Amino acid sequence: MDSLDNEILSRLEKNSRKPFLSIAKEIGVSEGTVRKRVKEMIKEGVIRKFTILRGSKEGVKAFVLIKTSKRTKEIAKKSASLESVNNVYEISGAFDVIAYLEASVVESINNDVDKIREMEGVVSTTTHFVLNNVSGKSHAIYGWDESEPQNKKI
Repeated sequence: MDSLDNEILSRLEKNSRKPFLSIAKEIGVSEGTVRKRVKEMIKEGVIRKFTILRGSKEGVKAFVLIKTSKRTKEIAKKSASLESVNNVYEISGAFDVIAYLEASVVESINNDVDKIREMEGVVSTTTHFVLNNVSGKSHAIYGWDESEPQNKKI
């Protein structure tokens, strides 16, 4: 990942259907460069899915804290495969895993939270729905700081 990849991702975050040619013109590279970079980011797992939101403009977002009794890595991996789950992290503290979910309706998130709760080794979950993005940056939820390039994460 470099600054060019981040420029491409920034534009795709705003509009995942934006033509590669438009992105290329905006950032001053060829359409082929954008296509190649996107293909590589898909292959590396940086881009996992292109989302279609129905319902509200922003959709519904939530963080799910997961406490496990065992098999933390397996639970994290299984959680990551669920439809509305975008990112999953193993964390320290009272909970073992945190998942970030996005969907067009609350019911989709509830369905995936139910699937997480049914996994062997899950002791409990706590779901926090996002009410407002104060930063105005869609990637702020993923924990990177744009002012410090070494801290950028996708």
